[in-house]
Amino acid sequence: MKKVTFTKRPAKGGAVQVHGTVVSLHNGLLLVSTGIPSLDSVLGGGVPLGSVFLLEEDVHTRFSTLLTKYFLAEGVTSGHGLYVASANVNPNVLLNALPKPTSMSSTRSSQQKNDNDMKIAFMYKDLPKNQSSLSGVSRYGHYYDISCNMDKSEVEKCDLKSLRLTDEISYGEGKNDMFRYTLKHLKQCINNSRYEMPQKNSGDQQLNVLRVVLPHFASPLWCGDKPDNIHNIVRFLHCLRAVARNSMIACLVTIPTHLYHENEVAMIRQLVDTSVELEAFVGEKNPVFKQYHGLLKIHKLPRLNSLVNFVPDSFDLAFELKRTKFIIEYMHLPPDISETASRQGMDETNDKLHPRSACGGVSLNKKLDF
Repeated sequence: MKKVTFTKRPAKGGAVQVHGTVVSLHNGLLLVSTGIPSLDSVLGGGVPLGSVFLLEEDVHTRFSTLLTKYFLAEGVTSGHGLYVASANVNPNVLLNALPKPTSMSSTRSSQQKNDNDMKIAFMYKDLPKNQSSLSGVSRYGHYYDISCNMDKSEVEKCDLKSLRLTDEISYGEGKNDMFRYTLKHLKQCINNSRYEMPQKNSGDQQLNVLRVVLPHFASPLWCGDKPDNIHNIVRFLHCLRAVARNSMIACLVTIPTHLYHENEVAMIRQLVDTSVELEAFVGEKNPVFKQYHGLLKIHKLPRLNSLVNFVPDSFDLAFELKRTKFIIEYMHLPPDISETASRQGMDETNDKLHPRSACGGVSLNKKLDF
């Protein structure tokens, strides 16, 4: 019998390698970090290139603005290009308040110290947490200190393109349609640049990632008093996703969905690849979740280049804002209301309401104890 040998055919072009990206083990796509390792772990490693990430804002836009700064700061640290278009805030003000990157070693050592000092019940010690399972994300992600701002010289080094629509609305096409003007301006920035999708016969082409950020999109300043606002929003997101599919860009769009009807919000979620909602606790904290500042709700995860999407260990997520960082954790029953603590609390309450008698029973304020 003749022996048959198989030889590996040399590939014409190697795999696309871009700084600040990692290949997903779930679908083989390039991923970029959001700047928050715990959020990357929930999303399956990060945000895929060529996708649209929808962040549904909290009521006061405090935490959504913070996540936007994380996303932009990660782009500056990774050497990516930045594109910011907004009608509510000045992009320069947003870029001047980015968190400062910090070393991973110091963050891990402080985290391990806190874990060693923490004493919880044995039933909670094996509970998984996102912050402690980030070995795969730390290869290309970074950590940041929100108490300090990034140096302006670092921001100026990257390829920065900004568009403040309130300055463009008085002339040109922006006077009639902000959505169309923004799409046209974005396409002009992508064309004839290294942010285009690589071609087969392009040879050695230097590629880079463009992070597109649209903060407070679909707000009243975007839509105005037009009766067909939802149709313009849906049309814009449909065109934006088509542009993202053919480019080396990762889009982050923050929308105040609490201003829209449930049916309209459902339409918006259908036109994006990832949808995450921030539900912050307004006023006093919820006593059940007193250690958290709000809930993180995942409505949609990307299903690109695969039949099923990535599924996290649990969808019961909450976020906490500390002095220097923003973290996301799995919710669990706090030790304060465990079985032992509950019994002790009940015994103390009974002692206050009904003092014990000499016979060891509970006194009912009567002459006889029996």
